[in-house]
Amino acid sequence: LPFGQFPSLPTLDVQYCSQLRRLSRENMITHLLKSAKELEDYATLAEYNCAVCITLLVPMLEFYGIPAPALPKAKALDEYPLDHVPPQQTCPPWGNLVMEALNQIAAKTPTGEINVEDAILLVYQAFTKQDDEEQGARLQRKNIQIMDRLANMQSHQKTLIQKIKDSHMESRQATESASIFLKSAQRAYNVGKDGYPSVLREEVPLLDFKISLGASKSGRCYITTRSILFTTTYIPILRSTSSILFDLSKVTFEVEENPTSSLLNPFPNTMNVVLKSSQQVVYSFRPAIGPDRLKTFVTIIQGLSDESSPSEYSQVVNDAQVVENRGVVAPDETQSEESYLI
Repeated sequence: LPFGQFPSLPTLDVQYCSQLRRLSRENMITHLLKSAKELEDYATLAEYNCAVCITLLVPMLEFYGIPAPALPKAKALDEYPLDHVPPQQTCPPWGNLVMEALNQIAAKTPTGEINVEDAILLVYQAFTKQDDEEQGARLQRKNIQIMDRLANMQSHQKTLIQKIKDSHMESRQATESASIFLKSAQRAYNVGKDGYPSVLREEVPLLDFKISLGASKSGRCYITTRSILFTTTYIPILRSTSSILFDLSKVTFEVEENPTSSLLNPFPNTMNVVLKSSQQVVYSFRPAIGPDRLKTFVTIIQGLSDESSPSEYSQVVNDAQVVENRGVVAPDETQSEESYLI
């Protein structure tokens, strides 16, 4: 007999509708998990980058004697409200769209206006539309949770950076470190060259670590919110120290993979400082910390410096000149690297 005619049912039965609902829901859950995983992967990568930055900043806070704020606690997904009411509750047992589809089928089957394939498709599409609404609501809730997690981590990261920037107001060690940084910046042998900051500030270093430039040359690297300073020493010669300073907004960094470390080469991987204007490598060094972690840290600092204004406590000096005791001390742009050796 044709579909819907006696003794057949005038529409799809309950068992068949239940199977269609299960099929539609399985497809919805599959797409939902895929989309949620993409959001989670994005958040995990961002949180890892924040964790790298925080891990490097906390020891500096301890060095300056500044208490580190507690990490923010993430909220579970079920703590966020779900803006969705199951259609089966408002219109049992299948929901409003499915009931409308079943009513259309019941009205058209006596006259033969609909066949079995079209009836099944009509009900399945109704289930799919209802599941799409639930999927959108759940993804929206997941997205809100992800954004909160990232906002909390970034806020915590910015708080740590600001505490270090302003730590010279309450830490003698931080004050001394800022003074040493400024003096070394004044003696940099690249004064006036491309990549050198147009403004010098007495800033507290966010990061301070050892570097190596070869078997007989080592030193330290200091990173502030706006600059990166390298001070190096020729080991055989006492007090033979030189420094070079770059504006973080004018350079990028690339990691050059080298062979594994050894006793004579404990820091194998090289980092290159590249000028944005010419794409020229102007400095290479081997950091004592992982170069990938360091690049992540510097990239974060560069991003924050682009969006932040100077600290109200920063001592700003215009045109790369330092005001000291009402006098002006301007670095000589014609001096060579050797002339800055101490």
